[in-house]
Amino acid sequence: MKFFKICLYTVLIIVLFILITGWNISTIKDDDFWLHLKTAEYIIKTHSIPAKDIFLNSPQHNPWTIHSWLATIIFFKTNHFFGINGVIFLKTAIIMTAFIFIFGSIFRLSGNIFWSAFLSFFVFICVSDRLISCRTLIFSFMLFPILFFILIGYSNTFNRKLLYIIPFIFLIWVNLHGEFLTGIILLLTYTTGYFIDNLKTRKLDLNLVSVFLISFVVTFVNPYFYSIYTHIFSFAHSNLYIGRNSEWAPIIISKSRFYIVLTGTVFFISIMNIRKINFSVFLPFIVFTFMAITKIRFEYYSAVCVAFTMVSLLPNLRETIKFRFPESLKFIPALLLLSFLIFFTYGAYSRNLLFKLGIEKKMYPEGVISFMKRFKPEGKIVNFREWGGYLSYNLYPDYKVFIDGRVPEAAGETTMAYENIAEAKPGFEKYLDKYNIDIIIANYVVFRRAPDDPIQPIAYNPGWSLVFWDDNSLVYLRNNEKNKSIIDNNKFKYIIPSSTLSPFQTNDIDLAINECKKAISLYPSERGYIFLGFLYRKKELIDESIANFRSAISLNPESHMGYFNLGVIYLQLNNTQEALKYLYKSLEINPHYRKAAELIENIHSRTSKSD
Repeated sequence: MKFFKICLYTVLIIVLFILITGWNISTIKDDDFWLHLKTAEYIIKTHSIPAKDIFLNSPQHNPWTIHSWLATIIFFKTNHFFGINGVIFLKTAIIMTAFIFIFGSIFRLSGNIFWSAFLSFFVFICVSDRLISCRTLIFSFMLFPILFFILIGYSNTFNRKLLYIIPFIFLIWVNLHGEFLTGIILLLTYTTGYFIDNLKTRKLDLNLVSVFLISFVVTFVNPYFYSIYTHIFSFAHSNLYIGRNSEWAPIIISKSRFYIVLTGTVFFISIMNIRKINFSVFLPFIVFTFMAITKIRFEYYSAVCVAFTMVSLLPNLRETIKFRFPESLKFIPALLLLSFLIFFTYGAYSRNLLFKLGIEKKMYPEGVISFMKRFKPEGKIVNFREWGGYLSYNLYPDYKVFIDGRVPEAAGETTMAYENIAEAKPGFEKYLDKYNIDIIIANYVVFRRAPDDPIQPIAYNPGWSLVFWDDNSLVYLRNNEKNKSIIDNNKFKYIIPSSTLSPFQTNDIDLAINECKKAISLYPSERGYIFLGFLYRKKELIDESIANFRSAISLNPESHMGYFNLGVIYLQLNNTQEALKYLYKSLEINPHYRKAAELIENIHSRTSKSD
């Protein structure tokens, strides 16, 4: 039995950390990451931290507080020496360090591997959606549990000397990320709680108090001195930012059920055992839970506090709950947790969510970058917000973007202008004129009056010309002398790819075919080959049509439209078996694609009738 338990707990730990590691090894898909790299490049080249925003073309001189300047340099240097995959492995190492300290702290307090694994998994679930992003925030995710580990070690006399490295942690943390403030709050609440726990002795622990004061003082050792605090507080209360960022919204019950249930349970048990509670852990739990409820961004810090509070309550919980597993069955909770972890890991792996390297290329406008560098259109840009960082990384200093994922301190007017343009509100054109915009870089979703609006109004505006499109992006140029030669050579007159009614604006198929070929020559795209295959099918040029649909699939093996159209062609050729093969493949890739499902049903219906 003892050997079985050792094997069970070993496998449990291995599976848990394989899951966390695999989840963190994920493709780069965060736009802010590219802004961090470009910012660090500027800092290294100029040996200075810019006080004003350098990437936006706004006429406002936006002050810029780069609270994560050191983290951006770490990312930049890692990318320089080891490439993008090196950054992904760095991110994974940072997050794994955080969870090692979480697991180790819980095990140190409880001596129980089941609770260590269960509560570590709880923290992982609470923050899993944010772990896939490569953000400077991850440094705070690592340092918070390290700080907690040191504090718990001090109060439980495991290793009291580590307390004195805390000021050095804050010296680094304040330059890594603005959420060093969560560490200050943790240190303050823990020190206060520790004082409450020791009220009977009426003795103030000067070690904790002095460490707190020194740590607070060293946070002023940053490029902004005390202004770092004013920036954080003004940022945290900015309606402009909070109202437009889901991370700063109150917690969403439907998405955080596990967190709410366990947090509520811990709170209830704590109140029931208030006289025996460990306030040095309970006080941070209360403060960070309140912070998480009001702003979901703090859910991770709250989850860590929930885990450590739960561990501190275990002795009281055992006294309250009289039920005990027989010695021979004590492994059952660990076995159930292991089964769930294996199921969860397998599900994540089967959905291709684990161990992914490189860049999520379909998230970025690579075709736009190629077009802009090749043709160099003149004028100011207005761009899709979620591409601002990537555009700056590739095009600065030749071009400055209109907006990116940040909301600069003084950019309220620009943000409102962007929203009017992106939502194509009545009179949005006046903002294009006001900011002297000559280039629009859009995706297929924004720049519509509503998400289900079949057209982008700018596409039918005679003052603008579509000069580039691919799978995820479009470029419009203002009709003026600045870019006349580019417009004359690249304007698309007969295709509007953003229209969900019909992309083809002519009955002359040859004109549409020529424009599709022109788009593909600028930047090969799945959409271009699909359009071309469809047009050749209308001309009954079957071989050419099949070749283009296959080209679409070679560009994107997950092209459900490519497989669907091949199925349609083979059905026209009376090759039912081959048609069904492609239609089923289309439905496998996109189970919600009704046209494929209906066509398969029709084929089977006809086949059964003929039998």
